[in-house]
Amino acid sequence: MRARIVLATLGLALISPGAGRADPASKTVSPVVVTPIAPMDHVTIRLNGKDEVSHAIMIAYPSHAYESTQDGRVALNCRIDTHGLAEWCEIGSETPSGVGFGKIALQMRPLFKLPPAKDPNDTAMRSVAVLFRSSESRISSETIPNPALVGAIPLTMVNNPVWSEAPTFGEVARAYPAHGGGVEGYAVEHCGVGGNGLLYHCWTLAEFPANRGFGLAAHRLSREFRLAPSSLAEKSDFPPWVDIPIRMPPPSALQSRKVDAPIWVSGFDARHPKVFPAEAAAKGLTAGRGVAHCRVAGNGVLRACTAEPGQPDGLGFSQAAVKLASTLKANLWSRDGGPVAGGEVDVGVELRLDPQSQSAGLP
Repeated sequence: MRARIVLATLGLALISPGAGRADPASKTVSPVVVTPIAPMDHVTIRLNGKDEVSHAIMIAYPSHAYESTQDGRVALNCRIDTHGLAEWCEIGSETPSGVGFGKIALQMRPLFKLPPAKDPNDTAMRSVAVLFRSSESRISSETIPNPALVGAIPLTMVNNPVWSEAPTFGEVARAYPAHGGGVEGYAVEHCGVGGNGLLYHCWTLAEFPANRGFGLAAHRLSREFRLAPSSLAEKSDFPPWVDIPIRMPPPSALQSRKVDAPIWVSGFDARHPKVFPAEAAAKGLTAGRGVAHCRVAGNGVLRACTAEPGQPDGLGFSQAAVKLASTLKANLWSRDGGPVAGGEVDVGVELRLDPQSQSAGLP
């Protein structure tokens, strides 16, 4: 039986904006050099200190720790969504420190498939412990799917990728495997990136549940992705690679085309938009919330936005939200591993007024 590996990063500070939030979305992480490797069965993941989760994935080690057979433990604080995916994580602690285990654990975030949050509004953080166990084993051409990856091959990981092309709702629905059994599947593809943004040498790092065809379906969908030039703007001496989380609900679940976890790649300046509704200010209000319901065009721009009930309603907050939402642009693949173009999204905007200036921001 052949094992799989995931090439993880060293020296990475992973920035993962919250679903629907604009705060860190514009920030980027410089590509970093990565090295493999460690066997599949040498990692344990525990949720909230008690639930052990088995993953059919490979784990990368910091090269020095791997050569010296050094063990490691990382405690991550993660926000787990209703699909069991880690939307955002931060390092709580790592032992030993300064070796690189924590940064590799952050890079593993798309590979986590954990017990989901039961309440869609539940944003509580959960503790995820990642335990690394060293091994005397070494990678060979018999243990990985691509012999060219044998050894410590330097690569550049593209984090927070911006996509100029991505699978549509229809393509994801058609890709659902015949043996899927009506459950939601999930897989992660690891792909090289050509100079034109097209992907090559994609292979499946993980699939859940296993042996139902979700990995093969994700592999076929990877052909529909193309990286935007902005994701490759920084020069590197090493070839770029990218990890793609792909969630595959049963086709019936995609009919609503709802986008729950958009990633904003551009939008309004939240510091001085001067859109606080005059009618609300006239009544002495200094804060309110508006909601705009929009469709996502093929290029990620929001179109046909309409005002939903605001808080308080009838004072112009949602009309202001419509104006702001029309300036937003979404990445073409969502934080929870799904399509965006052709979908519908609700944009909630908190507006506040102070004596010095007017300001607004996404919640």
